[in-house]
Amino acid sequence: MDNFLRPYEEYGGLGVNWVPFGSSGVKLRPEKGVLSSYTRCTKTGATTIKSFVVVNNTKAYASAHHFQYNGESFAVDVDCNRVNGTDTMQPLVDKIALHHYITRSFEDFVYMKQVRGGGMGMVRNMAEFEKYDIMSKDNCTDAVESGQQVMESLARIEMARLSKFLVRKTENA
Repeated sequence: MDNFLRPYEEYGGLGVNWVPFGSSGVKLRPEKGVLSSYTRCTKTGATTIKSFVVVNNTKAYASAHHFQYNGESFAVDVDCNRVNGTDTMQPLVDKIALHHYITRSFEDFVYMKQVRGGGMGMVRNMAEFEKYDIMSKDNCTDAVESGQQVMESLARIEMARLSKFLVRKTENA
């Protein structure tokens, strides 16, 4: 991630577009994980962003999606176009994207998301649930494989750490 973000360090932040996911037809909260349970998305993405910021260049948190910047600093999209506010001019999801599991299961949406509301104080209703389900027509399983690779890497790191611990423990016994 550091290598990816390096070209954007001169800016105040990087606005990363969402790839929204619907419920994928899941009615009840699944026992398995998010990545393998929700596989229907809108591959073209959405204009809404989440921001990766250079903290020293920020003045204030503006919303769950963007910040106010110091002096001449500002956020850009992945093509280095200036971003003002919570949206880019068009979704750019080929280089990087934030997978946003907006609705999750029907049960999650009704009993959690509607009760809690949106991150920016918006009311969640069934029209929103249906909107994202209708939009999410693409099969999006790339994150499943990536997630498995991350978990395997973490498991190898943990095994190496435990091996060193056990060696030290045996040496001290």
